[in-house]
Amino acid sequence: MGVATEEVTEETSDVLVELDDVRKLYGDTTAVENVTMEVERGELFTLVGPSGCGKTTTLRLVSGFEEPTDGVVRIDGSDSTDVPPERRDTNLVFQHHALFPHMTVAENVRYGLEKDDAVTPTEADRRVEEMLSLVDLDGYGDRPPADLSGGQRQRIALARALVNEPSVLLLDEPLSSLDRKLRKQMQSELRRLNDAVDGSFLYVTHDQELAMAISDRIGVMRAGEIVQVGTPEEVYRNPVSPFVAEFVGDTTLLEGRIDPSEAAGDSPPTLTVGEWMSVPVATDTDGGVTASVRPETIEWVDDDPDTAADVDGGFAAEVRERTFQGDSVEYRLAPIAPDPDSTVGLELQASSHDVDSPLSVGDRAAFAVVDDPVIFDR
Repeated sequence: MGVATEEVTEETSDVLVELDDVRKLYGDTTAVENVTMEVERGELFTLVGPSGCGKTTTLRLVSGFEEPTDGVVRIDGSDSTDVPPERRDTNLVFQHHALFPHMTVAENVRYGLEKDDAVTPTEADRRVEEMLSLVDLDGYGDRPPADLSGGQRQRIALARALVNEPSVLLLDEPLSSLDRKLRKQMQSELRRLNDAVDGSFLYVTHDQELAMAISDRIGVMRAGEIVQVGTPEEVYRNPVSPFVAEFVGDTTLLEGRIDPSEAAGDSPPTLTVGEWMSVPVATDTDGGVTASVRPETIEWVDDDPDTAADVDGGFAAEVRERTFQGDSVEYRLAPIAPDPDSTVGLELQASSHDVDSPLSVGDRAAFAVVDDPVIFDR
């Protein structure tokens, strides 16, 4: 992979990893179904999805530790479908970094070069020194791994995987065993490392917050299929299905209706949810729909719930839960039915950066949806 020193030439393909209609069966069980995807040179691409959706199997298909039942795997333009793992220009970093306790830090990093006869001892020393510098562990070469913190050991595992300069670094949940603070630190490290080398990172995780934070692009998987690929912003703001909307970020899915008559004249169409909320929306859809309402699109309007009817997208609700998050407050709201003595039997998630908000559990107030929900046909 190597430290980036010059721009990729025009003749070099922009695609490093390509899966073409790849399928993987285990007996009668389909683990991966007709996956077609590309990882571009220099990008950090993350596969995200619930447990058992096929993302780790997809990673193993790229690494060569699994063979596809059907389809083609290409690495840097070459058909690698039948190429064994040790001959692929990839390296895999696991959740458990598995450093050798009887070796020093430098020896652990150097281990990645042992099977490369073309690397001289002098070149190996240079690469080890370069990798330790890259992961900000200069001067740690003579120490045993046991002397390092969890985050430092994970950086050594990354250095060992990068030292033989693979075109593609494959990462299978390498941060999941770290505590929250270390995980945040390592997110920045991964982003920095990806920017510093010539190759690509293909990351697998069920942690959608991490995927949103570090990725150039995200592929969302469900039941063995990739259902959407895009930048974090694209996937979050324009999910293609209710599943993607729920999995990538927090949302509330509401069943509602858009009637053609609401779109007549100059008035915008209106999404009606039960008898308790009407929201102007920009859509050509009509009839029964599912709407995705993100927490940050709901705002507190007034402490008098009766004023909700005077506001576009307004609704009255009771605060069922209030959680302080430092820079924000998270709420669970129970919308109030036209009969003020009852609620409508569902809850909305809301988020506010007004951490001094006077709202408390049990309060009833007016709220409004202030940004267009994402609308899905039913």
